[in-house]
Amino acid sequence: MNSKFAKNSILNFLGAATPAIANLFSVPVLVKSLGEANYGLLTLVLALIGYFSLLDINVTQGSTRFIAEYDSLNQTKKTNEVISFGLLIYLVIGLVGMIAIYTTAPLLVVYVFDISVENRQIAQDTLKIAAIAFFFTQLQSYLVSIPQAMQRWDLSATVEAIFGSFAPVISMMVALYTYNIKDVVAARLILSVFNVAILIIIIIKIRPNFSISKTSKSIRSRILMFSAFSYLSTIASVTHAYADRMILGMLLGLSEITLYSIPTSLVNRLFGMTFRLGSIIYPATSELASQGNQEKIKHIYLLASRYLTAINSFLALLIIIYGQDILKLWIGEQFVEKGYPIMVITTLAMLIETLTNLPSLVNNAIAHPKTTGYFTLLRALLGIAALIVGTYKYGIVGTALGHLIASSFLVIIFIVYVHGRIIPATLTELIVKAYLPVITVISITSVIAWFTKPSYPVSIEYLVLHGLIVSAIYCFMGLIIVLTSEHKKLLLNKLTFR
Repeated sequence: MNSKFAKNSILNFLGAATPAIANLFSVPVLVKSLGEANYGLLTLVLALIGYFSLLDINVTQGSTRFIAEYDSLNQTKKTNEVISFGLLIYLVIGLVGMIAIYTTAPLLVVYVFDISVENRQIAQDTLKIAAIAFFFTQLQSYLVSIPQAMQRWDLSATVEAIFGSFAPVISMMVALYTYNIKDVVAARLILSVFNVAILIIIIIKIRPNFSISKTSKSIRSRILMFSAFSYLSTIASVTHAYADRMILGMLLGLSEITLYSIPTSLVNRLFGMTFRLGSIIYPATSELASQGNQEKIKHIYLLASRYLTAINSFLALLIIIYGQDILKLWIGEQFVEKGYPIMVITTLAMLIETLTNLPSLVNNAIAHPKTTGYFTLLRALLGIAALIVGTYKYGIVGTALGHLIASSFLVIIFIVYVHGRIIPATLTELIVKAYLPVITVISITSVIAWFTKPSYPVSIEYLVLHGLIVSAIYCFMGLIIVLTSEHKKLLLNKLTFR
């Protein structure tokens, strides 16, 4: 199980890493080609489309949960019923969202967002194209979950890596050629259509016995009951991903969205990659839960928590220590003064939020989405209030602080509540076996890194050298303190070819 788990984690990580890298390279080109105001408009349009994903009642998670369960029990008929019901739901969601976005585009542009008169027509046209893209992205998000539920991460990761990388590359090419955000969104729409077609072909190949089936009442009830509470998690995740841009669009304008979204997009994409390392725990623990194997779930959970916390902490360290230099090299010196504080605050908020990733997945996998749903709904409500107050009083820095405050408060409550009650590991076990080794390593490395790095700015040669030294120190200490004795033996055997 451990080797399979590690392989799937790496594959899923690569499926996110390739598009993330491509996106990071595309941002400077898009900002330069479209201009700050138009890039802010593009960000706002994409955020608005993302917000309409609140129509998604999270049948994807419920479907994944039950596909994994029925597949492990070789119940093909029930698996086909789950897939068929999910397809129907996402066809309806896609159509409703497409119509809603298309028809409300003029009202949103004129009455909701702070968009200048000369940009309103292009904003309306872009939203209408994006409305059609919404339909295909909803289908795409569901279809890719089917091979994931079957633990065919090799296929899902390959598709995500290819199409996820093409999207920013094509966006760059179109922006450089036409300088028009409408054309950029149209190009992404065409790519989504091809993505859906490829996913359909893959699903037919890996499930040759699949057929559209009428879903029984009992299966519909199980999926909808599970998804109803998981939907509350969708509200929170969508709020986290898009509410800040929406609030900035209403209170501060397009240029401020650009100044805020550039550092936050970097941080979110980097932590999004590490999330993928652990997300494969969901179908794996769903399968174990159907077999009643609580001890195995506990072992996998504590081990994954230990290693993912180490990875996320190291990532946060690199961003905070080298953030100014990263922004200067990536976008330009003009973004450093306002962008770096945003980057630091957002990094701390994301690091704290990563502590709930695995608990939430395991909690849902063992069929307790109700608890996760209530906590994430509270997170959404508190988060929106903190974002509005913070933005109104302190601008984009206040927006980032709103995220940090809301995250810190709710994460502590959630972690304390679920461990020992729902998740088969106590809070003490989590702290001792997962967090304390990482805290030891990150504390020592942070002190060394902070006091040895010279003041900004530094040459790229010194930046790379210092970064390699800090990374070597962290990895060396991690091998000694974080790596478990079992995995130390495995590593030693591989290095000595035993």
